Amino acid sequence: MAQFERFDIGLAHQALENDWNSGGWLQERPSNLRRMEATHVQLHRMQFRAGMSEGGTFDALEDNAKEIYVNALVAFGLALEVTQDELGAWIVEQFVPEYVAEHFPQLLKG
Repeated sequence: MAQFERFDIGLAHQALENDWNSGGWLQERPSNLRRMEATHVQLHRMQFRAGMSEGGTFDALEDNAKEIYVNALVAFGLALEVTQDELGAWIVEQFVPEYVAEHFPQLLKG
């Protein structure tokens, strides 16, 4: 279970926008639509600063931030878009089969 850690939350959301953006912003994120601004604008306003080697994409995240990232995929309705890549393999490896079956059924198909 992911731990509440502000820095990991910022990294996860930064990586989500980098990995899943459309036209420069993550349109599935409700607050992006409400404010009509990208996640990175909101992170900048919160004075979030990641190091050059931190964040950026899912692969660069530590496990806690990866769990936050995966939970956000589910919350934003992007779970069914996940494929059998490194992200999909990590999800199958880290989460119980019931969670994967409920949110990422495409990862269990042969």
